[in-house]
Amino acid sequence: AIGFRFVMPKEVNGLPYSVFVASGLILWQYFSNALMSGASSFEKFQAIINKVYLPKLALPLAGITASLADLLAASFLLVPLMMYYKVSPSWRIIFIPIVILGVVLLVGGLVLFLSVACAKYKDVRHILPFATQLLFFASPIFVPQNLMPVSAIAIFRLNPLAGYLDLFRWVLFADVQPPEPGTIVLAISISVTLFAIGLIYFQRCQGDLIDVV
Repeated sequence: AIGFRFVMPKEVNGLPYSVFVASGLILWQYFSNALMSGASSFEKFQAIINKVYLPKLALPLAGITASLADLLAASFLLVPLMMYYKVSPSWRIIFIPIVILGVVLLVGGLVLFLSVACAKYKDVRHILPFATQLLFFASPIFVPQNLMPVSAIAIFRLNPLAGYLDLFRWVLFADVQPPEPGTIVLAISISVTLFAIGLIYFQRCQGDLIDVV
């Protein structure tokens, strides 16, 4: 954080740098919490699974929906920061639920794969935090995509979360330029495809989960 204080300008993409970073961290925190909670759901609810019948699909998805409350609370913390820097909200804020739905589909698809993998292969739960940390640095949370080297931008655009971060800031703040349509289309396409494939994979593997949990 100290390094960015000297490198980054006071304003980024029409936003004070503090507001830019805070808005990115809010969405990232939801993604990270939902991913970790959903992926470890069978481990956390092991005692319940063995005693009470529950639809297995409800367990990984419960962590995703529960984390939405934290996202809402964190979003309210952004208000004093916006007031301090006199940042105006946009009328586009009405589309926030659509952005959140896209992120839910993305993390949901990942969780449907990872919850099965964590239940079957115990080493996955140890690798997951490291992989999540790598994704953190591959997302435009501290540095916007337009200020990155050209080679880095190509990599960032393959990360669907990057598209949602840009879209989140655009619908939230009045003075932010719209993200590139191609980035958003790619993010939505990956999210929907990943969730659909994850759902099919989970349905095929759920019968074996009782034996491995």
